[in-house]
Amino acid sequence: IHGLVRDEQNRKMSKSLGNGIDPLLLIDRYGSDALRFALVKEVVGAGQDIRLDYDRKTDTSCTVEAARNFANKIWNATRFALINLGTTTIEETLKEPDYSKLELSDQWILSRLANVNAETANRYGKYSLGEAAKGLYEFAWNDFCDWYLELIKPRLTLGESPTANEVLDRKSAQIVMFKVLREFFIMLHPLMPHLTEELWHVVTGFSENKLLSLQPWPSLKKSFLNKELELSFKELFESIRLVRNLRAEAGLKPSQKVTVQFVTKNESLLDLLKNAIPDIKSLTRAAEVDVFHPLEIVD
Repeated sequence: IHGLVRDEQNRKMSKSLGNGIDPLLLIDRYGSDALRFALVKEVVGAGQDIRLDYDRKTDTSCTVEAARNFANKIWNATRFALINLGTTTIEETLKEPDYSKLELSDQWILSRLANVNAETANRYGKYSLGEAAKGLYEFAWNDFCDWYLELIKPRLTLGESPTANEVLDRKSAQIVMFKVLREFFIMLHPLMPHLTEELWHVVTGFSENKLLSLQPWPSLKKSFLNKELELSFKELFESIRLVRNLRAEAGLKPSQKVTVQFVTKNESLLDLLKNAIPDIKSLTRAAEVDVFHPLEIVD
């Protein structure tokens, strides 16, 4: 019917072997949500056993610690969103974003959100809990925290005399950021109920009488899906990683700024790189960023 949680040597836990792992020790150290998520994430298929790594000398587990770190990542992302609210109220962030006024990075994260929505609903429906956990982990850690929040940081920081367009652009980024958090918490709730319940109330402003567990599944906005844009952003991120790796290989200090030049025949990537020049400069610490088609280069 269901698999077993086996010890660090992949043995079945039993009183005769004395190899049981006390979950309360792990809960005291890492939290119940972390233990729950760690076990679910290790599930490969229905009925398969899970091997839980455990150091009996220190009563620690790398697997559960990684889940605890994931919880911290989500907590810090929510804290970042709240810190960058400025004069915007929580009520204002509950509005649906005006898609026509969004930046490409906003459209990309909304496309990823819609994809994760469909994938997670399908995985929950088939009881593929391990796959659901892995998908939500990758979306939150990589797409949302590592890329989207970094991309919108400049838009969230206004100067002393911002223009009307800069103020509106900041509000658009805030609305998208909070929408992603709200819907993500609903999707993650079955796997991390305590953390998501707390953070969901923070980002919605709803009273404690309104429970996250009773909320409907987020509606799937098929109009947000944009496979071509997702592929272009994947290439953009690979380009940024390449520049970062080259900087590291060259032994450049973070404070050293150099000119970065991209040359590509890919028209869609070419357009995206040109539109993302301010973001590339910020994420690669470049002094200047130039983007060329091979035919534009003169010997």
